[in-house]
Amino acid sequence: MREYAFRIVNVFAETPLAGNPLAVIENGDGLNDTTMQALALQFNLSETTFILPSERATARVRIFTPPSDLADAPPLWVDTGSEQLVIPLATFSAVRRAAPRVDLMLKHGSNGQRAMAYVFAREGDRVLCRFFFPKHGAVIEDPGTGSACANLGGWLIATGAKLPQRMTLDQGEAVGRRCQLGLEVTAKQEIRVSGRVIELGRGLLHW
Repeated sequence: MREYAFRIVNVFAETPLAGNPLAVIENGDGLNDTTMQALALQFNLSETTFILPSERATARVRIFTPPSDLADAPPLWVDTGSEQLVIPLATFSAVRRAAPRVDLMLKHGSNGQRAMAYVFAREGDRVLCRFFFPKHGAVIEDPGTGSACANLGGWLIATGAKLPQRMTLDQGEAVGRRCQLGLEVTAKQEIRVSGRVIELGRGLLHW
């Protein structure tokens, strides 16, 4: 019988029991894709992450949502002084301004990918944003979405916004899970997403 240590954390959280709830499997080495997907469904949180050995960095991270496997996460670093998780992204995908019909974005998606809708309203250095995606025939709202925040940084670059820029994003209030994300786009077009991580508990999985 093997045991796997896990933690339950809230990311992009300013206070306990806020933010986006995630599960972190501290050592996922030896778990296959099928088991990882089953564990993500078992936890049934926004994401379940698995820490794995890496030949290029301190660790490799795989991320699963209850229905699907996400692409490998980029290298991460933690600023322990400010309790910030920082995600540096050196590249960005081409973006375009979508039609303001959220229902159409969710219905048609893009390039055969899973349909998602990220909407935001900016006022100065603060942004109110919401992220929607379909799941089992229903429309779900994600409390806090780091990847979508990073894509907003890509949108700033692609639309020729003046750099550098820093802004604070508020998300999740509509679903009772207030999140706060930090977005920085440097003069060198490096995109950084940050947010506070609060641990709620830990335990052991075994079978």
